[in-house]
Amino acid sequence: MPLSTLLSPNTLPFILHILLELPASLSFFFSPSAQLPSPPSSPSSPSSRPQPASPAAAAAAAATEALIRQYAISLLSSSLVALVFVLHSSEGQAGTATATATATATATAELRRNVAGALGVYHFAPIVRALSRLRSPASATGNQTQEYRDKKSAGDRGGRRVGGGGGGGGLAGLGGPWVHLVGHLGCLVALAGLWGGFW
Repeated sequence: MPLSTLLSPNTLPFILHILLELPASLSFFFSPSAQLPSPPSSPSSPSSRPQPASPAAAAAAAATEALIRQYAISLLSSSLVALVFVLHSSEGQAGTATATATATATATAELRRNVAGALGVYHFAPIVRALSRLRSPASATGNQTQEYRDKKSAGDRGGRRVGGGGGGGGLAGLGGPWVHLVGHLGCLVALAGLWGGFW
């Protein structure tokens, strides 16, 4: 597939969606617990040991991680749908001017626009989440808990990062709230532009 086709207004919004959601789906699937806040810790003395989680808390954590993995598969599925439209570009199909070919091209273009609109709706939620994280007091440090910041400053990298992209580096970091806001706004504009027929 030529680069001009990949960068065309018919395919670029789908590529942007894939670039945003594929890494997120992998992070959510392989590190579901990294998306959750650390449980609040009680003040402890150096001699106290961490208490094991109750069976109910362990069951709740397992159920939550299963839901996060299910969400990861949904993100992966949306990326695969977008990939279908990247690989099935209607731009190399000109050449046959039969009525059937014209009707097929029109139906494909309409389907492409509608799928772009449907994928665009998803991006509202990450935009709202990024805005709320930017407004929260924890946003200055990437939405990390005080416990995590204390461990990080002490050189302990074993603390859990909070919020599915709140900073902290690695695959689980994925940029923080500003990167999420800009990325999802850009993707929403691109997909909505294709849906609305602006490009």
